[in-house]
Amino acid sequence: MDPRATGEMARSGTLGPALVGKLLNRFGDPVSLLTGTATELAAPKRPGITVFTTRDGRFVAQGLRPGRWRIVMASEPPAIFDFELPDEAAGSAPGMIRIGTLTETPQEHGK
Repeated sequence: MDPRATGEMARSGTLGPALVGKLLNRFGDPVSLLTGTATELAAPKRPGITVFTTRDGRFVAQGLRPGRWRIVMASEPPAIFDFELPDEAAGSAPGMIRIGTLTETPQEHGK
């Protein structure tokens, strides 16, 4: 399938490889047409990286380094996704890391 039709096309360059994936909420539905911020858990004071989703929950983000990350989407309540970005991802094209589907991280009530 043409990457332009799936929302997976991203310009790669000095920002590093593009991270491509899909976000699902705790009910298994796509996190549709929202923006959010990806933050490196080991460096929480570093500026976050903007993430946005397509209608079917796909997202592309650039500038993420290997390590543990958290994506917080601008929903009510915020949808949170914790994941680890490996040094290399199997099956990924040069300049693109396919992380697959991320499901919302369960949160304790009231947090």
